[in-house]
Amino acid sequence: MKPTLLVGDYIVVGMNYYKKNDPKRNDLVVFVYPLDPSKDYIKRVIGLPGDRLQIVDKKVFINGTLCEIPQAVHTNPRIQPAPVQAGDSPRDNFGPLVVPADSYFVLGDNRDFSYDSRFWGVVPRANLLGKALYIYYSKDKQTSSVRWDRIGKTIE
Repeated sequence: MKPTLLVGDYIVVGMNYYKKNDPKRNDLVVFVYPLDPSKDYIKRVIGLPGDRLQIVDKKVFINGTLCEIPQAVHTNPRIQPAPVQAGDSPRDNFGPLVVPADSYFVLGDNRDFSYDSRFWGVVPRANLLGKALYIYYSKDKQTSSVRWDRIGKTIE
């Protein structure tokens, strides 16, 4: 999720937020990883139920319209071609996919190095645990210094 979240960031999550609210595009959600319920993940909601989503040369299109997410970062200039056979990466070219009812398509902000819905599918609404709200503490594990500029930062 770099640069939105860094290793050593501790966050506050609104654990009951999605009991009363529907997830919105661009929300940062914490959820039970669909392929291993012992793990929680955090990613950004990109596709909502009923959306037709496609990624073409790293650009995300929703219902035929380019969807630009300001937090998205691409650090690898190489564009991987569309998957042709099993084992090919869907990193830069994916879909089209219509997001099923009560499900969400999520992506990491560090798009070239994120393991997300492109690889393992959508997140069922029942797996949502909460919405990431803000960073309450941040420490660089390599230097042991507190990152004071990140503390109290709202997660967007």
